[in-house]
Amino acid sequence: MNAQTLSLLLALALSACVPSGGGDGGNGQVQVDLDDGVTPPVGDAGVGGSDATGATDGGAADGPQLPPDAGGQAALESRLRAHVEHLATTIGSRSSRTPEALAEAADYLQEQLSEAGVVERETYEARGQTFTNLVFEVVGTDVPEEVIVVGGHYDCVPTTSGADDNATGAAATLELALRFAAQPAARTLHFVFFTNEEPPFFQDDDMGSVVHARALRAADVNVVTMFSLEMLGFYSDEPDSQELPLGLAGLFPTTANFIAFVSNGESTDQLVEAHEAFSESGFPSERLAAPGTIPEAGFSDHWSFWQEGYPGVMVTDTAFLRNPHYHEGTDVPATLDFERYAAVVEGLAGMLEVLANP
Repeated sequence: MNAQTLSLLLALALSACVPSGGGDGGNGQVQVDLDDGVTPPVGDAGVGGSDATGATDGGAADGPQLPPDAGGQAALESRLRAHVEHLATTIGSRSSRTPEALAEAADYLQEQLSEAGVVERETYEARGQTFTNLVFEVVGTDVPEEVIVVGGHYDCVPTTSGADDNATGAAATLELALRFAAQPAARTLHFVFFTNEEPPFFQDDDMGSVVHARALRAADVNVVTMFSLEMLGFYSDEPDSQELPLGLAGLFPTTANFIAFVSNGESTDQLVEAHEAFSESGFPSERLAAPGTIPEAGFSDHWSFWQEGYPGVMVTDTAFLRNPHYHEGTDVPATLDFERYAAVVEGLAGMLEVLANP
């Protein structure tokens, strides 16, 4: 994720948000021009997250029936930790500057899926090197022509081992793929591990998700929603641990204990549906739809799908707005909260169960 992803996105998207009544005399509610493609804080919509004052509401306690989870959340946490440790510590920095490590990461992810089904290697040439996206598809049982894409990039910037950014997204994609391979849904679930999300390929023709989204469009695949899993593992209960851009005071929590769902205005319906389904998990969460005309709104792999006319949503811990190790050598597994990370992945499994079985 680029370092300006959410600060620019949120500040620009919420520039139209004005407390009704104005100034200190207002009632704390938020008036939003929905024609600008911005959704209000989720508390106003009656689902889990924060109200206009920043108070959290975890949502309903009883979630949907999930596919087999292979031992419960504790076991999921252990597996996620093992994946992140392997990618970030055993392999380390994964970029075009370390092609052997990038290839080793792809091999590891493919090996983990080998007993669950066939993994397609989507290879392409760029700047004198060969790069690989990995694709694992679980064909739908009732409406296979309707496809939900779930993806996370497995590369990182050369200055870091990329634990949160983005071994957490790749590991979450892996565990979700394994979960649904054991119990297919009505819609097709299309899991992708993208290469080359980070500079110098970011929003370039050689970005892995650009290559893949274009291939889906060329094949006329009906992608109903794309979810980009971008940094999922850093949380804090310390007051003021969550930075907020100017203009967001009172709209979002200042404690970094939530997960965020972010989209453009064109993807608002998909954003709301996904976030409401995730809220059934009870994990604190927020949502924001920003106008698609703001380029900073798409600083992850979902942007590539927007370019092809597909709806896309980013799920993120908000990166540099809370994680001081962002793009630093200190982005290591020891800095992550694996218990909450596993709870988020469990919530995403419940979300997909709802969305993939309309």
